[in-house]
Amino acid sequence: MCSNSTLIESIPFVENGLISPYFSAVGDESSATDCSLISVNTRGLWYSLQGDGCSYTASTEGSAFDTVLAVYFTLSDGCEQLYCLAENDDTNLETTSEISWSTTADLSYYILVAGIREETGDFMLNVMVRHCIVICLFFWLSYLMFVSVLLLFFTTLESILSNVMSVCYSNTRL
Repeated sequence: MCSNSTLIESIPFVENGLISPYFSAVGDESSATDCSLISVNTRGLWYSLQGDGCSYTASTEGSAFDTVLAVYFTLSDGCEQLYCLAENDDTNLETTSEISWSTTADLSYYILVAGIREETGDFMLNVMVRHCIVICLFFWLSYLMFVSVLLLFFTTLESILSNVMSVCYSNTRL
């Protein structure tokens, strides 16, 4: 099941999907740790994301049935050994599920979208970046560059004004 996951290659990621009652509920994740609300062998669809040090939020807002989400990670290639990281059913007492988690670079993460009590139907999966050290670093470096440019500008402006004032002062003395 997770071996057939859809790779999330760009963020934000939005997908409309269908969990059919005809999907097989038997998975290939025999050595996985189940979450308490959802089993890795539950009828559902799998998505994968490569960890990069950023924090993400996955949500099923806009789905037509009561969804449940689970996020797993693995320390190896593939999905032979999955570990339950987080799960959610009914954010804010609604039928929408939502999970936020932080990733570690080079770890693989798997998102399982399913229906609570094996419900099926059309769903919407939204995955977005919540926070990323790379983004923060970019803005911090941009800020430093902006301040440096301002300092250079004012230093240059001060030098020009000083020269103009010297010339004006020397011309008035004549």
